[in-house]
Parts: sequence; structure tokens; C-alpha cells
Amino acid sequence: MVLVYLAFKLNYQDARRYETLQLTDTTLTVERVAPSGKRERWRFQPYWLQVEIEDHPAPDSALTLRSHGRIVEIGSFLTADEKIDLANALRAELHKLRTQDASSPSG
Repeated sequence: MVLVYLAFKLNYQDARRYETLQLTDTTLTVERVAPSGKRERWRFQPYWLQVEIEDHPAPDSALTLRSHGRIVEIGSFLTADEKIDLANALRAELHKLRTQDASSPSG
């Protein structure tokens, strides 16, 4: 019974882990909250940001954000299909942002 209790407790704690991504014209902010409540935050300039994942990801494939020598893995708790969906959505939004910047009068 103790093992079952510990398994449920660990699963509950893991469920409290989450990440948020916020994209503005000038910044992509990633905030990760651990089950303990510890927060980590990274900021990237969207113009240079690369979203990377294997073309045919396995369940343990990493989805990473890379810019100026910094690499952050995101969505480690997602399935392979969810990681692909997130990567594609991020790439599309970054493309829109970059295209918008290039067509603006100041860009």
C-alpha cells in the first residue's frame, strides 16, 4: 500500500508542473513552474529564435528553443504529437512576426 500511495503522491506533484509561453513583438518568455513552486524564466528575442525538434520524434525527443548560444528544452511532459503541434504553432507565429517586421515602414 505504501508504494501505491507514493506513486499517487508523485503523480499528483508532477501534475502541478507547468510551463507558459508568451510571445510579444519583442520577446518570447518561457516560464517553468516546478511541483515545488520554484519558477524559472527565460527570455528570447523572437527574430533570432530557432524552434527545433526531430522530424519524426520519439516520445523522448526534445523540443528546444535556441538563440545566441542558449538552449532551453520545453514541453518535456508532452507527447511526441503534442510537441510537433507546439513546434509548428511556434514556428508559424514567429514567421508571422518576422514577416510583419520586414513589411513595416521601419523594417
